[in-house]
Amino acid sequence: MSNSLKERVTLLTTVFVTSLMRTLCETSLEELIDLRSCDTQAKTDRYVKLATDHMAKKPRKTTKRTRRTPASIETTAKQIVGFVTKHPNSGAEAIRKALFIPKAEWLKPIAMALGMGLKKVGKKRSTVYFAATKGQPATRTKKPPMKKARKPSVVAAGDATSTPLEPTNGTSSQVEVHPVVEAPAS
Repeated sequence: MSNSLKERVTLLTTVFVTSLMRTLCETSLEELIDLRSCDTQAKTDRYVKLATDHMAKKPRKTTKRTRRTPASIETTAKQIVGFVTKHPNSGAEAIRKALFIPKAEWLKPIAMALGMGLKKVGKKRSTVYFAATKGQPATRTKKPPMKKARKPSVVAAGDATSTPLEPTNGTSSQVEVHPVVEAPAS
């Protein structure tokens, strides 16, 4: 292709594409969906879907970090203290989920909440938070440890070497002991 033809085709293509994009941006979604009633359904479906998907997409998140003010951190810390007061012994994941706090924004408010009277017990993921009351010490009430079931002792149940119904203190027993008689072999 010659340079003049190449330039002319490029110019026509850019004019067409910019005109098409301007028209699509100015068109409402309802009008684009109404295009589905065209006779060439197969081609139109594909183009309408592409156009509506492109327009419906959310803008990309910027990677720029937003800084939080001390006031917003303090507000979040107060929300945490309020939640834990109503729901003692809550874990970090439950608190974050209930208050919609992102994991990246969790550390500063929880540190401030611990300074406001919140207490914690446990390590890592088993950490639970609770509010210390004025009249009680800031410790978590623990359940007493479960007692293990005692196994019966051999002496209490009767020793295997002693006679089972033999009186131990020299008095007679009310139960009669009958000797075991073996059946004759046949």
